[in-house]
Amino acid sequence: HRDLHSFPTRRSSDLIKKGTEMVIDTLDNLHKYTGLCPSLQTVVGYLLSHPLETLADGKHEVAGAEVWVNVQTCQPRTREQAPLEVHRDMMDIQIPIDGPEEHGFVPLTEEQVLSAAYDHEADISFLSNSPQAYFNVCPGQFVLYLPGEGHAPAITDNLLKKAVFKVKYQIPNNHA
Repeated sequence: HRDLHSFPTRRSSDLIKKGTEMVIDTLDNLHKYTGLCPSLQTVVGYLLSHPLETLADGKHEVAGAEVWVNVQTCQPRTREQAPLEVHRDMMDIQIPIDGPEEHGFVPLTEEQVLSAAYDHEADISFLSNSPQAYFNVCPGQFVLYLPGEGHAPAITDNLLKKAVFKVKYQIPNNHA
């Protein structure tokens, strides 16, 4: 399936700097990326008042349909078992809580090929592409994926508790 015309298009001027793709950094620096989307400030505030290690598994509302966090315990899985997922409307901020995890990544390109129909309610589809790169994310760090960026998270040898913030993507007013 090739249905990328319905995924968000982004001009380089829509982002903090030309060429910005997925972001990986420390949680202490998350506030530096609020220019990507105004709702990221809500995530920063939530993290200051809600220690992730104290949250139970499940969905936690942060700001209605605009921002929420899913806390989950992931089973071990290999690179081959981790499908590349992609979202249209929501950004992901993925944060490992009790151990490192590996992620696969492929940027938004015309070469992305959907392997499953888009599920509007869950805001997810899957790609038949292979990841272009793999990298590790450790506790105290986050990885942020913009809509359209393919990612294969939760590649780990052990049980992993993690938090995934879902943030409705909005192009900042100063870039419209």
